[in-house]
Amino acid sequence: MNCPICDNNDSRIVRSFFPRFYYCLNCEGHFLREDSAPEYAEDYYELESRNLLSKSITRAIRAFFLRARFKKVKSILKNIPNSVVLDYGCGPGNFVKYALKKNLKIFGYESSKSAVRLAKENSLPVYDSVVIAQGKYDLITFWGSLEHADNPKDIVIKCRNYLKEGGKLLIALQNADSFEARLAKEKWFHYDYPFHRIQFTPTALKKILEQNGYEVSSFDFFFPEYTVSGLIQTFLNFLFPKNAFYYVVSNRRLSASSAKTIFINLFSLLSLLVFSPILLLFFLVALVFKKTGAMVVLAKKA
Repeated sequence: MNCPICDNNDSRIVRSFFPRFYYCLNCEGHFLREDSAPEYAEDYYELESRNLLSKSITRAIRAFFLRARFKKVKSILKNIPNSVVLDYGCGPGNFVKYALKKNLKIFGYESSKSAVRLAKENSLPVYDSVVIAQGKYDLITFWGSLEHADNPKDIVIKCRNYLKEGGKLLIALQNADSFEARLAKEKWFHYDYPFHRIQFTPTALKKILEQNGYEVSSFDFFFPEYTVSGLIQTFLNFLFPKNAFYYVVSNRRLSASSAKTIFINLFSLLSLLVFSPILLLFFLVALVFKKTGAMVVLAKKA
């Protein structure tokens, strides 16, 4: 058994504090070693709620976060005319759709056929095979997708060939070296077994990039889409069924009855109101020590 992040062998691989995961002492990453990865059916992805209020709230939250993603991408590409972007692991293409409306030239890659089918229904340029010329892209983005792969090393190597000279990777994912992860373990929002196959730490992410032809430019431990929302749901996981509030707000993988949904919403919001000062303090301390629940890394093709 080798570490899928750094190729370290068994001698320095131990059991992780995450259930079912292994921990590599060489790169400090956590990983699963299972024969089969889960299938991503259409109901894994965001669906439109039939409830008008829920639909409006979901759309507003999604638009806010997509705007923040786009702003980050544009800041990276500001000095690059006619830039081309690949969103790798794009799901049904929510960011691709948003960026196209903002006149960004962007394509999506997604291995899940059900997600590609949803993207095609919206006539989006999302594909389940990357049949592209080498050296085509100025930027490749990963929005919570690299951790879903059993072979992240192969992916970052492949993406290096897709980038132009000096092209960049922008990777946003969870931080397994966070205070949240250590405290919550399997209750951590970003644990998400069996869908999250790798739990990266900053050291592991830096190592997989630098060992495979990239120069790491920066780490950002703020990024509210993953840090703030993740902290809120991790806290609620100690009070309610795991990720229940997230499933209600996002309308993903939702199976609760209407009465239970109302209960979860009401008491989740009440709990957040009561404990918000403590959560804010926890977040600020984590931010100072770079131990928030998620991170965004920018790396350049060397």
